[in-house]
Amino acid sequence: MTDLHNAVFGEGDLAILSLQVAQQVDRRLSHKAFDPTTFARFAEELSRASGITREPSVRFLQANPAATDVLARAVSAERRVSEIPELVEAIRSIVDSSKNLDENKSSDEFTRLKNFCLALHRSMMARRLPPRRGDRGFEESLGIFR
Repeated sequence: MTDLHNAVFGEGDLAILSLQVAQQVDRRLSHKAFDPTTFARFAEELSRASGITREPSVRFLQANPAATDVLARAVSAERRVSEIPELVEAIRSIVDSSKNLDENKSSDEFTRLKNFCLALHRSMMARRLPPRRGDRGFEESLGIFR
């Protein structure tokens, strides 16, 4: 099983971290104290779970269509991706954004990170839940890379 599969189905911290980052972004945007270590842990977990630190990262994502769908759904909250290399680049950008929290980062950048985190959590939870009776199959409804 891949790391993202474990994160999606309950053996990783990515779902929880995504909500914690969204909460920390809200604190930052409200000019309250926030915990930068939450962002660093999220960046590390997202890097590990998505396989972007492995070479070739494209092959890692191609080997797990379910994980790729989860990530693509989350990324599509901010921008359209149609190819796996675009998805890898988008994930790398999000990881970099999570690591670099300098004082000059704009509110828009923080808002984009929050939107990704919330979309990632929704996508992971949708993948975890069984389809409701009468719904089309999950695979049919999420097929971004088909």
